[in-house]
Amino acid sequence: MSTSHRIQKQSKLDRARQRLENAVEILEVSLVTKTPNNNDVDHDNQDLRQQIDDLKRQNTEFDEAKRIIAARLDRTIDRLRLAITE
Repeated sequence: MSTSHRIQKQSKLDRARQRLENAVEILEVSLVTKTPNNNDVDHDNQDLRQQIDDLKRQNTEFDEAKRIIAARLDRTIDRLRLAITE
């Protein structure tokens, strides 16, 4: 390989590296300056509120099921105690 060919390859590498650095810099600036779209934030908040409401409703259903199961278990335990003592 000749010296001039190595210099040319190095020059291409330098240019590619410079383009990469410029691209990264542009991305960093765009990330810093990007402000969230209010519509996106409002939509996300609405979705989160809906999820919270769904979870609260589900929790209420679980509480009711837990109450019913506890009452049934108590009655079953009482019947078993009665059967054992007879």
